[in-house]
Amino acid sequence: MKRLLIYFFTFININFTFSQDTLSFMYYNILSYSPSNISNTKNLKGIIKSINPDIFAVNEISNEASAKHILMYVLNTGLKNHYKKAEFIDGPDTDNLLFYNSDKVSLYSQDTIHTDLRIINEYLCYYNNSVNKNDTIFFYVYVAHLKASSGSTNKEKRYNEVLSFKNHLNKKVERKNIFFGGDFNFYGSDEPALIELLKDGNYKMNDPIDSIGYWHDNSLYANIHTQSTRKRNFGGGSSGGLDDRFDFILVSNDIMYGTNKLKYISGTYQAFGNNGQHFNDSLSSSDKSIPDSIICYLYNMSDHLPVIMKTYINIEASVSNISDINYNFQIYPNPTEGIFLFLLPIEKTNAILDIYEQSGRLTVSYDIKTTCDKQQIISMNNDLKNGLYFAKLTTNKKVYFCKFALIR
Repeated sequence: MKRLLIYFFTFININFTFSQDTLSFMYYNILSYSPSNISNTKNLKGIIKSINPDIFAVNEISNEASAKHILMYVLNTGLKNHYKKAEFIDGPDTDNLLFYNSDKVSLYSQDTIHTDLRIINEYLCYYNNSVNKNDTIFFYVYVAHLKASSGSTNKEKRYNEVLSFKNHLNKKVERKNIFFGGDFNFYGSDEPALIELLKDGNYKMNDPIDSIGYWHDNSLYANIHTQSTRKRNFGGGSSGGLDDRFDFILVSNDIMYGTNKLKYISGTYQAFGNNGQHFNDSLSSSDKSIPDSIICYLYNMSDHLPVIMKTYINIEASVSNISDINYNFQIYPNPTEGIFLFLLPIEKTNAILDIYEQSGRLTVSYDIKTTCDKQQIISMNNDLKNGLYFAKLTTNKKVYFCKFALIR
């Protein structure tokens, strides 16, 4: 029996391929957007055209009329008609909302998390997968506007709002691919609320740019400040120039490492429009990194800058005619009876080992955590049947593949 299976493994040629797309995310405090302000429409439209987000999450939307106005006169203009919005939920204070590119994304469900001040909104979305209809890639988009202002009392209120968010997650079934963003009003990484979000646990969040420090009025962080775009008061909002990092997109571990088919694209996270040359200054000062028209839109639209980032979408196709997959790591012994050894390609890295059947169905995943030893031993589940399998090893740098046979 073993000889027969080895012969099968050696000569059969089954191809297993991956397709890749991207999703762009944008969170923006739109400063009580009003349809009656014609310049608001022009400014927001110009910003959206420059970014073209697939996910557009907003703070400070006033009402359903404003939501419909943005959808009709900002997002779906000209020949475009692919943006949709979630249901507007009117909370006790200013509200949040999600708009999305329906060519790429569908909204599966939505929910609310109630806090002492504002609602935190939950949107469960999925990627419109045209490659493998059996592979639905879900992700959660949370939008929050936490308590404003400095002082220990307001820090405690922000912490309690974040606890409401974490408690909501812990009461639900396991959640994957989490985006948590919005106007957080954090002055530095010593905020108890941020410490709670970033700490290890079931739902550890990550700052994609890993920029930990005291951001308020600190020129070392001039390139990531998001408020204020203005030095003088007009149209509401704050003034004083760019000196605070209030706006964030935090992501779960799986998005940082790409273990659940969404992966943060390094270098894409930014405070849009901020080139680091506006510390304690308005955004209207000279800036040649993006067009003057966009700077003008940002300056007049809101006292905040949008934060943006992109992710890869990795789509596994069950069947393919492409035969150039690089099977570039090995396990020992092969065939295996269920316990095998393999070598990590680099030291001091965390990785995910996914095991697939010939059809492309994921059967099991293993978290590989190491600080020094490249050699790893895996004991496979006893309920897996004999046959040919594919292994995908994902590190934070690269993806590796291997074919092997299981014989018990």
